[in-house]
Amino acid sequence: MQVLAVDCGGTFLKAALVAQDGTITHKSSISTKMSHGLEGFLQSFENLIHDYRSQIECVGIAFAGPVEPTRGLIGEPPNFPKEFHNLPLSEILEKRCHIPIALENDANLAALGEYWKGPQFNDEILMVITLGTGVGSGIILRGKIWNGATGIAGEVGHIPIADVGPKCGCGNIGCLETFASSTAVVRMAKEIVSEGTIPTALSKFQDLAAKDVYDVALAGDAAAQEIFTRVGKALGKGIVTIVHVLGVAKIILTGGGAGAWNLFEKPMKETYQRACFQQERAALTVIPSQLEGNSGVLGAAYLALQKIGRIA
Repeated sequence: MQVLAVDCGGTFLKAALVAQDGTITHKSSISTKMSHGLEGFLQSFENLIHDYRSQIECVGIAFAGPVEPTRGLIGEPPNFPKEFHNLPLSEILEKRCHIPIALENDANLAALGEYWKGPQFNDEILMVITLGTGVGSGIILRGKIWNGATGIAGEVGHIPIADVGPKCGCGNIGCLETFASSTAVVRMAKEIVSEGTIPTALSKFQDLAAKDVYDVALAGDAAAQEIFTRVGKALGKGIVTIVHVLGVAKIILTGGGAGAWNLFEKPMKETYQRACFQQERAALTVIPSQLEGNSGVLGAAYLALQKIGRIA
């Protein structure tokens, strides 16, 4: 028997059948049907689980927002309507589908997936930073997800790295997320095009996406390359704070934004190497994920296997 691992975002449910050894045997993706409201969302989940019910013992869910894992409760995710807030998702799905459900934040499970199947560092602390629409992170402390006293430890996207800048979704100014996320990349590109002071191939796009900015930068466009230099410097500043506070020696970057590693690696490393202490520089390793975008579902699978006692 296997477990079903589901990466739940605002648009799609990305699912994988995963064996006990971490082998992914099947992958699929379906719409969350958010336009149909809460019931449409729950029905999508129910249909997905039903399709695989005969092959699975448990379902692990990586949810894109704050959760209370012990209660199986969604918090108040900013990218979901208010009817989803404080939703007991695990309880609802267990009653509907008659199968154990394990729920956690997606960044925490990306970290757990890296701990399970990524490079084996054998360190007490591993941090994984997820670069996507926002910037999140998960902390693995002695083999376990560390949520801190508040349950939301690891909100590195909201580390303040500047006194001025765009307002973050959290309400603050200068958050790392507003300079290093895919959303930030698109915003900076649109600002450059709007200013019109620098010739750039970015101006030819009607509806810019982060991938467009990446492709233009790879083609040698100086303005697009400068955007990723800013991303790298912002990440470097955030990493300095992380290292100073936690003493972490291993950081893995994952998510769609990590695909631009070759464009932001140099300014990122120059920034944190300049500001970290000598002992920190000597110990620190920062690398992109090697799990080909599967860290989240692998973490969800690990959580599910833990719930049913297949993994300690």
